[in-house]
Amino acid sequence: MNTPLNISKISPPRLPRILERSRLIQVLEENRDKNLIFILGQAAQGKSTLAASYAQKSETPWAWMNLGIEESDPVNLFYLLVQSLRYALNDVDLSPIQDYPAKAMGPREEIPLYREWTHALFDRIPNYRSASSICLYAKFFGKC
Repeated sequence: MNTPLNISKISPPRLPRILERSRLIQVLEENRDKNLIFILGQAAQGKSTLAASYAQKSETPWAWMNLGIEESDPVNLFYLLVQSLRYALNDVDLSPIQDYPAKAMGPREEIPLYREWTHALFDRIPNYRSASSICLYAKFFGKC
């Protein structure tokens, strides 16, 4: 199964002319060795703009995901993650992973199964365990 690329789900916002937030960019850069960084704030505070501007300036490969309610299904989330990483890391062949969980499987409650999917994906990315291997930004649209 070859799932079509949904470019709107994996594209950061365009940054025409923005106010440079050099202090916040510096904070992100200083913490780049962390496994996870949360950018928290209220709506329209510039979280996506900050992440997109950091990604533009960073030498670290980055992937972007715009999450919707449909990604609450782990299979859909996995497919979107694979699409985003395929787009970001075009020199890494992730096509065999695209079909890893069959869509017909439906939702599962077994956490080890999801862990297996994730390991199968990230094991294909060279040096993914190093802090500078990839930056992933996920933005959620919907109600929590």
